[in-house]
Amino acid sequence: MRTATLGVLALGAAAFVLTSCSGSIAGTPTSAESSPSQTKELHGAPHVDKPLNTQKFKTDPCSVLTPEQLKSLSASLDIGTTGEPEHRRGLTDKCTWMGSTSTMADVGFLQGGGGLSYIYAQRKESPVFEVRPPIDGYPVVHEAGGPERSGDCRVVIGASDDQAIAVDYSQPSGDVKPCDAVTKVATEVVRTLKSAG
Repeated sequence: MRTATLGVLALGAAAFVLTSCSGSIAGTPTSAESSPSQTKELHGAPHVDKPLNTQKFKTDPCSVLTPEQLKSLSASLDIGTTGEPEHRRGLTDKCTWMGSTSTMADVGFLQGGGGLSYIYAQRKESPVFEVRPPIDGYPVVHEAGGPERSGDCRVVIGASDDQAIAVDYSQPSGDVKPCDAVTKVATEVVRTLKSAG
């Protein structure tokens, strides 16, 4: 699947944030730095009115889907019920679930603080960029950093103005439409985050 793409996306987000902040290292503060009330540049991304608290899930990304949710999702999407966590410093905190037919889903908390603003800032260069219906009020974009295979789909959820969550689904073959499948997974992710407060 596009594990490498997720890493590139997150690395780009981190680089974007570092670039955005480079002017504050030395010299006189700019008007943007001295005006805390000024709106953050979102590059067209929608503002998230009710940010989700993702902090505890970054240390335990596999807990973002409960055993009950995984049982239901695995029955319909064959993603498996046992997740494999992965922490990549500066990139992502993620979990991957692999099904019996090499069907796979993963959820990654993108590091770098760019939120959906980074995705929107890069939309002209993205091979795939499609605004999707919000999930329970949270903005969603279908995107890909490279050519998208027929069995793959990724959506990125704006959990807050500073936190984006990438959800991927991949199947080698089958009748499930990948973007419908990934939306089901993403919906359960949002449900878990909201219930956690």
